[in-house]
Amino acid sequence: MSYETARRLLEAAVGAAREAGMPATIVVSDVAGEPIAIARTDGAGLLTMKVAADKAWTAANAGASTEQVHTFVTSDPAALASMPAVPRFSLVGGGLPITAGGRVIGAIGVSGGTSAQDVAVARAALDSLGEL
Repeated sequence: MSYETARRLLEAAVGAAREAGMPATIVVSDVAGEPIAIARTDGAGLLTMKVAADKAWTAANAGASTEQVHTFVTSDPAALASMPAVPRFSLVGGGLPITAGGRVIGAIGVSGGTSAQDVAVARAALDSLGEL
């Protein structure tokens, strides 16, 4: 994913968070889950930086939303016992993979509101891009 695409996603997410009236940290990552672009809006706590980064990392590496990962992990006792011990792994909603041509090219992680608010901000950012 290009920096330009990451920046556009970041700007759209910041706008969606402002519209929702919530402070947030947004992390847009590459396919490995490593940050390309980060924004922390006014009022967003320091903890939101790590949480958003972990959501992006999980979504990129799982190739699924953190909500879908949560559903899978909590339905499988072995996964529930082991996966939360993986560093940077997050089961909290607000991480979405970014796909192009049927493959994962990165992810977005949002933290600052409820899980539902974080998902809505991340989804609004992805929807703003259309097809990649």
